[in-house]
Amino acid sequence: MGTTTVMHKADGATFKGTCQTGDGFTAAACNEKVISARYFGKAWFDAVPESNRAGYVSPRDSQGHGTHTAATAAGNADVRATAGGEDLGTVSGVAPQRPSPSTKPSGRARTTRRTAA
Repeated sequence: MGTTTVMHKADGATFKGTCQTGDGFTAAACNEKVISARYFGKAWFDAVPESNRAGYVSPRDSQGHGTHTAATAAGNADVRATAGGEDLGTVSGVAPQRPSPSTKPSGRARTTRRTAA
């Protein structure tokens, strides 16, 4: 399943989470910033044949949406940003000092395109 993660919170409480392993995602992916990672989707896995699945069976993000969202929320402070070679200036995450648990619901199905005959 993975390893248990423990973080001592500022209010004196303790957070305990799990770094769940899977395709392309080892327990080493959890650190002081990503303190817990899980994926959920038993019903989806039961309903979608393996041949129709895409992405990773793990907390790993194959489309970029979850990575983008987590980086926006907990990204580092005062980082130079560039895109396509263009300097976008200095950016910061919303809460750069906060660790972030990560969850990924279900999975992603392969799609097929139909062309007109």
